[in-house]
Amino acid sequence: MKALFQMQVVEDPVEPVVAAMRADAELPEDVGSYAAHLVTLFHLNHDDVDKAITEALDKWELNRVAQVDRAILRVAATELLYVPDVPAKVAIDEAIEIAGRYGSNQSGGFVNGVLDRLARAYREL
Repeated sequence: MKALFQMQVVEDPVEPVVAAMRADAELPEDVGSYAAHLVTLFHLNHDDVDKAITEALDKWELNRVAQVDRAILRVAATELLYVPDVPAKVAIDEAIEIAGRYGSNQSGGFVNGVLDRLARAYREL
């Protein structure tokens, strides 16, 4: 989430962001590799990911969604769309937890609703 937030706010290119994630000594190697994989998947498929999120938004436009919530939705949507071995419920629950930690008081419920609609459209729950 932090990497996608950085990319959307500061407009950093994906390559140095991914390299920094892989080199981060505070992250276990498998966590850094998985996070870098998700960021790369989003980068390669951002139009389709954003389209799926937009379809799941109820009377909202993606560019009006808070930056933190948008980054969380993008990570979780990428996981739901392109990482089938992660159960939808796990991806959604993790996104809700992150939204509760980094977003507003309403972020968890908002993220849950959007991802639930997206998951129902694209995956089995």
